[in-house]
Amino acid sequence: MKPLRAANAELIDYTTTLEFLCGHLIGKGCSVVLDEHQYPVLVSFLERIAAVGDINFQLEMCVDHRPGYSVSWDNDGSEAQDRDVDRLMEELVQSLGFVSDSIKRTGFISDTDDMQHDDDIDANPDNLRASIRRYAHVHGCTPEWIARQLKLDLDFVIQEIQASSRPDRT
Repeated sequence: MKPLRAANAELIDYTTTLEFLCGHLIGKGCSVVLDEHQYPVLVSFLERIAAVGDINFQLEMCVDHRPGYSVSWDNDGSEAQDRDVDRLMEELVQSLGFVSDSIKRTGFISDTDDMQHDDDIDANPDNLRASIRRYAHVHGCTPEWIARQLKLDLDFVIQEIQASSRPDRT
């Protein structure tokens, strides 16, 4: 993760660019104003949302107001698809470095190279432990989020976080 940029980092209107690149995901009248570090994070999440299926997803707004932010969307998927999209959008808001009471670790923009995708999950126990530690201690993610992201039992994730927090690592 990259430390949040200075408050005077330039905000850029990416609306037209996104309409060109992924117009079917961008709603009519959508506004996308982010900085150069946030933009690739949004694109990565839009790709993940497109993979959910034909749900008529429409990004309506994604604006960094500094201070504050606005993110809105609409989709017409099944109940399960709606949950997937809501989870991804929740992760997007956190990954863009936006500040909110519902966001556990604020002030950091995720590095797109460091984000796990569902097909990237490595079942090797040592790699899973490393991923849990990285998400918990480096990124500050909640155990619930880690369990959902890595498709693991919540109790297992909590045990691994606790074990990795002890000085002797036992």
